[in-house]
Amino acid sequence: MENHTSAIAAPIFNHRGEVIAGISIAGIEANYHNDRIPELAAKVIAAAEEISNRLGYLH
Repeated sequence: MENHTSAIAAPIFNHRGEVIAGISIAGIEANYHNDRIPELAAKVIAAAEEISNRLGYLH
């Protein structure tokens, strides 16, 4: 059985602008339709930005 998974990830920054973590979503590759990738990426990026902001990161 082959493993066909995909993921979308974004970095999380601390107050010094250093990457300290990441956030991602993962799933079966067949569920990642090309027309949904921008929407999913935007949600992951927004979540990473919110967490980074709460940690004091100012971009």
